[in-house]
Amino acid sequence: EIKQFDSSEENLEEFIFKNKDKKLTHIVVDEDSKTIFSEVYSNEEKFPYLEKIYESKEHGYKYNLKLYKINYRDFVKYNLSIN
Repeated sequence: EIKQFDSSEENLEEFIFKNKDKKLTHIVVDEDSKTIFSEVYSNEEKFPYLEKIYESKEHGYKYNLKLYKINYRDFVKYNLSIN
């Protein structure tokens, strides 16, 4: 089941934290992202708790989108290490 979540939070960590209990497991970002997700698209190495599992350009598509799985164990470790 695919669900759409409101992304009015100020940063990605807040978005993930607020939506974990709503069964958020993946994030999709595209090259036109103008939200808190734009940083994920262009600098995915800054988010070690996101595992890229699909990128459309790798499959011959001109329009690029990326699908990430959220590793909540790494998410907790990452947030503990920066606080």
